[in-house]
Amino acid sequence: MALNQHLMISDRSDIAARCASKLAVLGCLSAALLLVVASLPVHGEPAGGHRVEAESPKPASSSRVVGIDDGQGVVSERDWEPVFVTDSLGDWTGRAKVWIRHAGGPVNLKAKVRGQQKELAWVWASPEEMTWSSFGTFDRATFGTGVVVIRGNKGPVTVDAVVFEPLDGGGGGGLEAGPADLPTAQKPAEADAADLPPQRPDNAAPPIDLSLFADWSRPTGPITADHWAVNDYSVIKSDLAGQPAFNAYMRELKPSIVRVHWAEKMERWTDANTRTWDADAMKANLDAAFGMRGTRLMFNINWWPKWLHDGNVLPAEKEEEFIRLCGELPGVMRRIGHPLAMIEVINEREGHYEKAGKLPQLWSLYARCVEAIRQADSEVLVGGPALTWPKPQWVKSFIEHDGLNYSDFFTWHNYASGKATDDNASVFAAADKLGNHAAETMQLLADAGYPDMPGYLTEYNVSWTWTTRDRRMGNSVGAVFQALTVKHIAEAGADGAFVWHIQDNIYGLLTSDGRKRAPAELFLWHRHLAGEMHAVASEHPDAVEALAVQHEDGGRALLLMVKAGQSVRIHPNDTLNADTPWTTVKAIVPQGSRPPQWTPGQPVVLPGYSLLLLSTAE
Repeated sequence: MALNQHLMISDRSDIAARCASKLAVLGCLSAALLLVVASLPVHGEPAGGHRVEAESPKPASSSRVVGIDDGQGVVSERDWEPVFVTDSLGDWTGRAKVWIRHAGGPVNLKAKVRGQQKELAWVWASPEEMTWSSFGTFDRATFGTGVVVIRGNKGPVTVDAVVFEPLDGGGGGGLEAGPADLPTAQKPAEADAADLPPQRPDNAAPPIDLSLFADWSRPTGPITADHWAVNDYSVIKSDLAGQPAFNAYMRELKPSIVRVHWAEKMERWTDANTRTWDADAMKANLDAAFGMRGTRLMFNINWWPKWLHDGNVLPAEKEEEFIRLCGELPGVMRRIGHPLAMIEVINEREGHYEKAGKLPQLWSLYARCVEAIRQADSEVLVGGPALTWPKPQWVKSFIEHDGLNYSDFFTWHNYASGKATDDNASVFAAADKLGNHAAETMQLLADAGYPDMPGYLTEYNVSWTWTTRDRRMGNSVGAVFQALTVKHIAEAGADGAFVWHIQDNIYGLLTSDGRKRAPAELFLWHRHLAGEMHAVASEHPDAVEALAVQHEDGGRALLLMVKAGQSVRIHPNDTLNADTPWTTVKAIVPQGSRPPQWTPGQPVVLPGYSLLLLSTAE
């Protein structure tokens, strides 16, 4: 695109613009770009309502009653244990806002529904003093027979009380699990607009002035096309695999690798009668998805089909049949004309096996599946185990049971948030957290004697649950988060990252009917953003981060990522000057914001929650 020309990708949020919370201005100019962002909880105080004290009664766990500044509370020092349980919901009807007074690490609100605990919301802030936090608004029916509060794994938690604050009117607010593409009437209600963070910046606020400095003499590590990889399940759905818009985007995207995964894949692509893969269905769908031709495929064998076992832990007597099924996969894919580059074994099973006290059995099953695949195809790369998140204890357990000895690569997942009401600053800060997790994981692999073991984040996005229906995953806020995540994962030394995922109305780069959303444009830029990263310093890293990339041919690219909720004015210097031949200028900006006007040698003004790509290549 020629200079002075611009490209505007507008998000399609219907939420009215609201003033953004101020980001904490911490950090200073340094040779490397610093990330310091305040994580702001949703604080306040209930106006009234039905209050239940945490100690009345104390949960049947190792938690204990302690004295706090104004009475008593319950403290838990064990990861994932209940710190509050009640069946007393009060006599209100309709909807209520749930408030929890707590201190310490993250806490999770759950409902007791049909004898099981159903996750509703998290607060990830860690207040040092007792603080009221709003967990959102819910319909009475959502809570079933009661409420449970679970502590996370980031330090001790103290809970004082829970308040159900009734609101006028009724209906809405329930979070029921189910397929992402249910008819609209059956979908869970989105969070109240009043509780949501701003989806657009405050365009009336004065711009933040800053300069950026890229040190093109100081390489910091590689970033490759595999860091811009994608997940897909459209190919598993017959109605989407041949969709013209899907295939057109895939041809335009030309991803280096696609991870094929879906919870229902084993039911769609196996045959209960023949007890093996349904080669005809697989071939029909993969042939229809012609836009993926020429792309490396990573096939995730997520778990066993329900016709083999309908449960989270596979009985020992059924393991051999699952192992046989895994071993048959590479041959089937070759016969139908879609050979695989990589096979990822298992998907987020470790929590279930750990709960059952059988985690070593999972790693043994993994190893035997990998061996069966290798015997069938010595060329395909095989790895896993697609951890729900890279919890160090799980990684270490996998290592201790020789999992790496059977692996060509190691994989895990990570997401930023479980609530659509989490503020944007905490979501952007989570990109740094994901990078830290990746760095810790890669170090654990190296310490175990596998310094060259490739590591891949095979799923990431803003929300780890589709029930939040977090609209940020489809607008410029989500695009900024995804760009930040790729940058931090590459800086951590991981070998790739796969965004979840290409197409649906919640997570998708495309909507279910094939329309591009804001992040779809970001991933088209991957051909500009692969090469050697170079150090960049920002005067306001809380407001703007940058990714500087030099290509093998000497060309350069600079990606500016605006985290601030207001515009920023970046002044020209050796990084942004009239002499650099930036021949490509592309931008992603929020709806209602002006796209940047790029004039060499002049300051460039970018709206909040936006991205600007400058490249010396067309």
